[in-house]
Amino acid sequence: MVLATALPAESVAKTMGNVLAHEDFIREKTYTLWVPKTRDATNTEEPPAWELELGSGLADVARIVLWGLVAVAIVLFIVYHDRWLPSLRRGTRPGSGAPPRSVSGFDLRPESLPEDVPGTALALWRTRQPREALSLLYRGCLSTLVNQHRLELPESATEGDVLRLAQGQVPAHTGAFLDRTTRLWQTLAYAHMLPADPEVTALCQDWHQSLDESP
Repeated sequence: MVLATALPAESVAKTMGNVLAHEDFIREKTYTLWVPKTRDATNTEEPPAWELELGSGLADVARIVLWGLVAVAIVLFIVYHDRWLPSLRRGTRPGSGAPPRSVSGFDLRPESLPEDVPGTALALWRTRQPREALSLLYRGCLSTLVNQHRLELPESATEGDVLRLAQGQVPAHTGAFLDRTTRLWQTLAYAHMLPADPEVTALCQDWHQSLDESP
């Protein structure tokens, strides 16, 4: 509807103000914009609180993860160090450490052995003391390996560990003799079976030649 007469100016202004004040005209929108990381040096505005909280949270998470990894590494070392140490010793230069005094209960000190190991062992064998004879041969063999060939063995090494660690660390003919001696010792000690007399006699006869550092 159009009025026949014009309204005074102040009435028009009041009417427009009432219309613009209606809720249909009052709408607000929020926009999020990405801004460059570099800012004007003269801009001293503090970063938003959410950025500070996010940075602090990430730092806390990184710190927790780092300490967690350290704890796991310590636990793994404690649990598996017995498996790692022999491998580490195998990779060490021969002769870099003092020879062990004993391995698996066998006294490997040279002064604990007779001067003529194979001769003494053969005498024990022939006087029907087979366990003493083969024990002496095996102990003497290990003593020669650690004191002359400088083979590094952990004190807890089993017969199988000794054979494995000796691979590539001693001459081939010495490794073969160690294998023969170990087999005969295990046959008697664990299987409770007497080796054949020719095998023990041959072991004693081959002692010096087989354990010499040169073929």
